[in-house]
Amino acid sequence: MGSRSNAFQSGAIDAIVEDENLLEAAYAIAERWSQWGTHTKEATKHLLDVQSIHDFETHLKHERTLIEAAGTTTAFKEGVTASRRFRKAQNRNF
Repeated sequence: MGSRSNAFQSGAIDAIVEDENLLEAAYAIAERWSQWGTHTKEATKHLLDVQSIHDFETHLKHERTLIEAAGTTTAFKEGVTASRRFRKAQNRNF
């Protein structure tokens, strides 16, 4: 197992947080995640749940399927349109 610095540099983790700042960092992540649309939150929770029962290749295929499914929703299309037009999306459920 490599060091946490190596994990951060390779992109395996997003941040290094000291023990005394762990709850504050977790709350910040939860706050960001709460802004996501319903489908994104459900898919992310599901992927976090099943990551321990799938091998890596299976997990990536499953993730790809969920991403493709998200891309077919009206809410996703609205989010892309808003992004392209540099405006806030009308439908936050993406």
